[in-house]
Amino acid sequence: MWAGVLRRGSLVGGIALLALVCGCAGSGTGTPQGTVTVTVTEQPSSTAATSAAPGPSMTPATSAPAPTVTTSTDADALQALVDRINHGRLAPRLRTDFVATYAGVFCSLTDPVVGCELTDGGRIKPPADRCRGGAGAHDIGRIVFGDAGPEPQCNSDTIVRPDAPKLQKGQTAKNSGGTVACLAEPLGVSCYDRISGTGFTLGRDGYAIYTG
Repeated sequence: MWAGVLRRGSLVGGIALLALVCGCAGSGTGTPQGTVTVTVTEQPSSTAATSAAPGPSMTPATSAPAPTVTTSTDADALQALVDRINHGRLAPRLRTDFVATYAGVFCSLTDPVVGCELTDGGRIKPPADRCRGGAGAHDIGRIVFGDAGPEPQCNSDTIVRPDAPKLQKGQTAKNSGGTVACLAEPLGVSCYDRISGTGFTLGRDGYAIYTG
């Protein structure tokens, strides 16, 4: 009988022994054991919502910019134009005229007309104070250097020479006296007249005049 009791009580005895060791049971005059506090930290749920990664932008592609017409009296803007022209690769044989076919611009560097004209029928809508009335053209197709600097013209004629040599992008051309120089830029042709101290840029998307 005692054997059966011992076998059935083995588990209870083990628990009691553990309680004595931990100081959790029994009586006496010994120093009370300190309280042990166990803190359980709740783990984040595996199903918690996470921030969605940003998807591709749905903004539609912007269309080509409308033609722009500007006149700048900023000396820094004029100097930046001169610096770009001076840093271009000189095409020494182009001293009278040329065409930048990629930009649709023809330029004449000698009299009677010193300036540039849009080729292939290109035209630019003028400011309100130009091309008004009359039987002539009502849009701008050419810019020439006049006594007071660049002059946009509402031309109905043309100065384009079909067999003019080509000026490549990044190249510059100067007339024989070195008074006028032009640079083939990505969107058009920029020219500077040393005598008037003015310049302009002409391209399919518009033009800019620099008077410093």
